[in-house]
Order: sequence, then C-alpha cells, then structure tokens
Amino acid sequence: MDGIGYGIVEFLSACPVNWAMSVPDCLKFMDEHLIKEFPIGEFKNVDTIDYAYDEKLAAVGMTAR
Repeated sequence: MDGIGYGIVEFLSACPVNWAMSVPDCLKFMDEHLIKEFPIGEFKNVDTIDYAYDEKLAAVGMTAR
C-alpha cells in the first residue's frame, strides 16, 4: 500500500466439517497444535527499502539490495 514492496497476509482457519470435530474442539486443537507449529505475528515490517548505489551495477541497469 505504501509502495515499498509486496505484502502477504497469513491466517489460520478451522474447518470443523473436514476435520470431523465440533467447533469448540477445532478451536482447542488450533490453540494446542496449529499455533505452536505455525506461530502468528508480524515477522518483518519495513518502512522503507534502501537501495545502495553501486556504479558497476548501475552501468548494467541493476541495483544492490
């Protein structure tokens, strides 16, 4: 949204029908197992991207990251 790169939103979702569980059991399973395996949170957040200027790279139309 700020024009500094791509963004990905990841979420965990229960599926009581396919898991053959009640809704409370699904939520309990997610708390006890899924969140341990797939922790939720912000893993990387940047406000800007700094591109280092390198004359050799610029000569061929590239930038260093």
